[in-house]
Amino acid sequence: MRKNYPVTQVYEFGCVAVANCLVQHPPNLERVMQAGGIEVVFSLLTKHSGVPGVQEGGFHFMNMIATHSEAAAKQILKAGGVELIIKGMKKTESNAMAQRSGCHALSGLASMSVELATRVGKQGGLEAATVALQKHKDHALVQEMGCRV
Repeated sequence: MRKNYPVTQVYEFGCVAVANCLVQHPPNLERVMQAGGIEVVFSLLTKHSGVPGVQEGGFHFMNMIATHSEAAAKQILKAGGVELIIKGMKKTESNAMAQRSGCHALSGLASMSVELATRVGKQGGLEAATVALQKHKDHALVQEMGCRV
């Protein structure tokens, strides 16, 4: 995913595929972290901040690794993950699925410990979820994930 592909779906599906592999085989999480997987996904989210599919895939990746490893969740927070999620949610605020995934990533980060939940809240995670809930009142998945933050 480090190459520059003209079709952003490559990045969206790549993030989701890596995340799903981690769930099916948790020992791969350490390998992905050591290989710079978090940094690669952050780079994609930054470069394609207005592309809902890339944001959705990247948020999915962050949620999956954060909910399987407190160390990964801390690394994401330390690297500015909450701010990156919020920025992506702002750029894709009209897309319900990106908002759902953003809320899911925020709730995944917050779910690992009271310390992490406090940090997500202090960094604006609750406000971002509130905006998503208000903009997508009729979307059940946004409502479900937004209420988890």
